Amino acid sequence: IAFRVHNGQQETAFTLNSYTQGLYLPPRHWIDIDSIPTNTTLLVLCSAPYDEADYLRDFSAFLAYNASLATSIKNG
Repeated sequence: IAFRVHNGQQETAFTLNSYTQGLYLPPRHWIDIDSIPTNTTLLVLCSAPYDEADYLRDFSAFLAYNASLATSIKNG
């Protein structure tokens, strides 16, 4: 499975080639799944029930949200 992960400042690519591999993503990361081979199972574990309101669906909105968090932390 090929992923691209963005933390609001930089993008990193990951490829998982074995069922023994996993990828942990902390909060506030954008993920694009570039390819899922046939007969692959993708397992997602979450710490809370799914709530559509918790998710950003627009990359520009994600960047703006992360920038606003960085500014509020910086201004403390």
